[in-house]
Amino acid sequence: MKFFIALFHSVFIIEISNIYFFTIIRANIMEFTKTHMVLLILAVSTSIFLFCTISKRKHSLDHPNLRRFNDHEINNIIITAWEQVSMKNYESAALDFERLIKKDYIDDDILFGAAISHYFTRKKTKALEFCTAALEKNPQHFEALFLRAQIYNDLGNTNAARTDFKKLATMEFHKDLICGYYFFDNDIANKQIFESRKRAAFEALNL
Repeated sequence: MKFFIALFHSVFIIEISNIYFFTIIRANIMEFTKTHMVLLILAVSTSIFLFCTISKRKHSLDHPNLRRFNDHEINNIIITAWEQVSMKNYESAALDFERLIKKDYIDDDILFGAAISHYFTRKKTKALEFCTAALEKNPQHFEALFLRAQIYNDLGNTNAARTDFKKLATMEFHKDLICGYYFFDNDIANKQIFESRKRAAFEALNL
């Protein structure tokens, strides 16, 4: 009788141990599965985010706003010229912009590119001419107006500088400006940039 009681006790203990053991394993597997699923979801979400970011970046770096002519080669020269500006290779940029102008590919963005390139190579008179030409093409080109005011100041023509600063201080924002100077921001000078230029104009006028 004692033998059977001992045997029953042993079997009972083993069975309880097995149930406990498998319960732990099952819980661990479920926990592992849950963790695995969370990691999988995170990995997929991260991949989607990176894909969207890279696609957006690639689209931005393709510079659709600078590809405005039917001639692929001309568009590439525009992009290269603004890229040179972004890398502070202003002399190379100036040569590219002037090459475009000689080929009769002229708009406010190209003229402003020539202006700012010459400005940074200290050819202020040439920069002034291109700034004025850009403003003739587009009187709302607030970047060209701001640059021209700075050039006038540098040349000692404070009255002309104040006139341009006053124009900028009273200017209203109409729309985003295509401007390759913002090479890594989809080549757009937006309202935020406009407002910063306007504030700078007020400061220059001590208003």
